[in-house]
Amino acid sequence: MGTAWAERRPHLITTERLRLFVITDDKASIIFHLLVIVGAACVAGLVGALSTVSSGQAIIWVLLVVLAESGLTAFNYLVKRAHLSDDRLGRWAWIKAAATAVDGVVLSSGAIFLHVEGELISVLAPAWAIMIAVSGTVFASASFAPSMYLMMTACIAPAAFFLISRGAALETAIGTSMLVFLPAAFAIGWLSIRNYGFAIAARLDIANLLEQQNRFITRLKEVTAERTRFFSAASHDLRQPLQALDFYMSVLDSTTEESARRDIVSQLVQCVDSLDRQFNAILGVTEVDAVIEKDKPIALPLQAIIDRVIASVRPQADVKQLEIRCVPTSRWVLASANPLERILLNLLMNAVRYTPSGSILIGTRLRASRIEIWVVDTGIGIEKHHHRRIFEDFYQVDNPERNQLKGFGLGLAIVHRLSVGMRWPLKFDSIPGKGSTFKVSVPQAPPGIVAAREAQASEQDAERMQRIAVLFVDDDPLVRNATVRLLTSWDVMVLACQNGDEALALFGRRDRSRRWRVLLDYRLAGPDNGIRLAERIRQAEGDDIVMFLMTAETDEAILSEAHARKLRILRKPLKPINLRAALM
Repeated sequence: MGTAWAERRPHLITTERLRLFVITDDKASIIFHLLVIVGAACVAGLVGALSTVSSGQAIIWVLLVVLAESGLTAFNYLVKRAHLSDDRLGRWAWIKAAATAVDGVVLSSGAIFLHVEGELISVLAPAWAIMIAVSGTVFASASFAPSMYLMMTACIAPAAFFLISRGAALETAIGTSMLVFLPAAFAIGWLSIRNYGFAIAARLDIANLLEQQNRFITRLKEVTAERTRFFSAASHDLRQPLQALDFYMSVLDSTTEESARRDIVSQLVQCVDSLDRQFNAILGVTEVDAVIEKDKPIALPLQAIIDRVIASVRPQADVKQLEIRCVPTSRWVLASANPLERILLNLLMNAVRYTPSGSILIGTRLRASRIEIWVVDTGIGIEKHHHRRIFEDFYQVDNPERNQLKGFGLGLAIVHRLSVGMRWPLKFDSIPGKGSTFKVSVPQAPPGIVAAREAQASEQDAERMQRIAVLFVDDDPLVRNATVRLLTSWDVMVLACQNGDEALALFGRRDRSRRWRVLLDYRLAGPDNGIRLAERIRQAEGDDIVMFLMTAETDEAILSEAHARKLRILRKPLKPINLRAALM
């Protein structure tokens, strides 16, 4: 039934026992207490008719029984209307147990009030009434064991000890028999308590199963409705380029002019590209379930994930001249890297898309045993009435016309699906004109697991770094010296030089058994810059070499040229942790 239910089950059974004992049905309670009063009156009348007992004593006992039963009835009535919380049930259960014990003493006192020396009926009738009362206790108090044992003892002990104290043979025999019966009554009561517990547990289990079934049915309906909306919107968007393809093909078939045919072919290419992008976006959504099913959380350094995500979106941010700021963290999370990286990547891409100017901040906060990751932007913000819909498939606040050039509106939908599936709470807030804040909460890795993972990761990193070699080209001798020292401290082989000719000469004599990386500063002395030198190296050594361009340039033309030539950009000033992550 699930670990959570197994942990809660004993507490729920105890609470249900207390509730059934303290809060009784009004009608059943009144009938039960009336039967006790009627029974007491009958016993008193029988003894009064067949013995010489004083009528005053009989009446006093009956009045005491009426008072005790009326008090319990009033107690049940008031408690039921008090709407007690679960944490107060235990206290009131003990109060009611004490009241039932007093009631038991009153019933037991019948053996005293109705007793007449030497008259058999005055001994047997009260004893018979007490035995019936004890049997009724099994029915009335089985949900709360202390009340049952107190009531049984209160009913039997006073009467039994009184009869034994009389010294007569009959009274001694009856009193002793009552005391002998008390353990048997306890045993019967224990069985009743046990069976009552089984019944309560079975009822709660059935209720839990029904609740789960209702949740599953509700979720199934939600998923069905969600899938219907998703495929309805996807169908609409996919039909658009398909319809355009059909029209263009018809026009192409009847067009003879070469320039017109080239224009139509260009439009056909755009339609196919649109279909390809849509299919990729839709597949990204459908892959979410598979990602969740493969979830195997392990201890991961959060900063490494954040660094990879920032590196992925930095080119788009640089084009818009947006600053991406990161508050470094040394914390580890207990998560799967793939879903967490996808969530953060979609959140950052969304922030870049809707932030015309300013900055984007990614940071963390510790919340109990969880880490809350914040993505904050200074973008356009979102109006309050859109907040509930931004996680829907294909929903875009600024794109009611469904212009595909503005995206498809699936990024936040993927974020929502992943966060729900991984049970990572997602929060969102936004102020129009000032920006938006997204927070995703993930479990923090326990210290013991972190220590083990750090040791393992350190060993693996050391082995990987020993297989890496770097060609580093920079015309500043201080930078060259510092970088060589840093890389050497990581057991990385380094070839360092200041210009292109030296670089080509050194690289041609390299140890080809290692995994080589080329670090190029953009501004070099002489005719070369980092981009031109990268082309010279590729022409001489091949296209499969991993190259990095180290630069602080903000010129969009330079950055675009570097991306076009498949150079990975490392922004200056470069932190050691980022350089190490890039090399690995």
